[in-house]
Amino acid sequence: MKEHVVKQLYPHYRESVPLTGLYLEHKLQQQQLPVIYTNYVTSLDGRIAIDKPTDDESRVPDTITNDSDWRLYQELAAQADVLLTSGRYIRELANKSAQASLPVSSKAEFDDLHAWRK
Repeated sequence: MKEHVVKQLYPHYRESVPLTGLYLEHKLQQQQLPVIYTNYVTSLDGRIAIDKPTDDESRVPDTITNDSDWRLYQELAAQADVLLTSGRYIRELANKSAQASLPVSSKAEFDDLHAWRK
């Protein structure tokens, strides 16, 4: 599988950096003070979710989700001591309709994050 690369804009510009490990480089666990961060994707019009046509629930649209964003989210989750989520997510998890399991996916592609966490 080809390694994805991205342009890094912050905290300093780098033309081409590997996606894998990018957020782990921030070494959040070494900060002296608590670090609070958020992570979400949004469409150009600012949407983070749309209503599902079949019920009253909302979902992240497939058009704004991708494997690269999910990888970066997983790297942030691996570094977290606590994840805050919504009651809706907990209900969806209980009835097995949640979009993904948290905090770090059990898929083999994220085994490196489980090893890093240990």
